[in-house]
Amino acid sequence: MKPFVVLLGWMLISVAATAQPDKTYASLEEALKNPEQVYKLQLRYNGLTQLPEGIGKFINLVKLDLRGNLLTTLPESFGMLRKLEVLDLGDNKLTSLPESFAMLLHLKELNLRFNQLEYLPETFGRLGKLQQLDLSGNQLLVLPPNFIQLSNLLLLDLSRNPQLQLSEPIRAFIREKKLK
Repeated sequence: MKPFVVLLGWMLISVAATAQPDKTYASLEEALKNPEQVYKLQLRYNGLTQLPEGIGKFINLVKLDLRGNLLTTLPESFGMLRKLEVLDLGDNKLTSLPESFAMLLHLKELNLRFNQLEYLPETFGRLGKLQQLDLSGNQLLVLPPNFIQLSNLLLLDLSRNPQLQLSEPIRAFIREKKLK
């Protein structure tokens, strides 16, 4: 029994040693080799036009930077990134977000500035831990009614959305939270 316990201990140490929470991956191919060991992924300004469905394999991903690519959509598997806390999708060409986006329940910081979004998913208000949200420079027309459920929101940028019409409950929410 003792050799088994020692072997198990070495295996646990070995697994812990290969996972590197402080390492930031800059290559999707490299990251996909061991997706469960990836915590930070920086793919900004890579000319990406789409993400593989395999993006959902990064089950421990905490920070994802996709700024400055050419993304127009995100795969439905994006919602599998359940530990994600910081997401930068600024300066892309996103026209919509998948319904699975509402499954990113740990998201605290979200940058969607300078995309082509007209609407947010009806389930967007489920992102209850969201503290910082930049939606500037889009084509937003309205915000979903459950937007007022973002009770932890501290910073909000809705500037440069010339056609955005805010409902009275959302206006009151923004005033009450002293957001701009």
